[in-house]
Amino acid sequence: MDALAEVRDQGTGNDLLDSAYDLVSENAPSRAEAPRRATPSATPTGNSVAAHTAITCADSDQRLDPLDIDHKLPEFKRASPLFGELSAQPLYDCMHWPVDGERTTPDVSANGAAPIL
Repeated sequence: MDALAEVRDQGTGNDLLDSAYDLVSENAPSRAEAPRRATPSATPTGNSVAAHTAITCADSDQRLDPLDIDHKLPEFKRASPLFGELSAQPLYDCMHWPVDGERTTPDVSANGAAPIL
C-alpha cells in the first residue's frame, strides 16, 4: 500500500518498480542497474516489449518462416499501404516463439460486407 501511496502523493512509481524487480528472473538486470525515475514522464525501462511479444504470440498459433513472411508482405501492403508492412511484424517476432498460440487466426471476411476501416 505504501507503493500506491507514493504514486498518489508523489506521482512516481519507484516503490512499485522496486517490487517488480523482486519478482523478475535472475537473468533480468538488477534494480540497481536500472535508472531510478524521478518523474512520471521519464522513459520506462520495463518489459513492455517482451510482454507485447508474449501476448501477441499467445494470441495466434501462426508460425511462419522468413521466406513465407516475405512472400506474404505484398498481401499485407495491398490490404493497407500505410500499415501493411508494420502489421506483418508480429509474424517475424513469433517465428521461433517456443509456446503454441491459442488458436488459428480465423477468416473474418464475408461476401458483400463493406470494409471495416
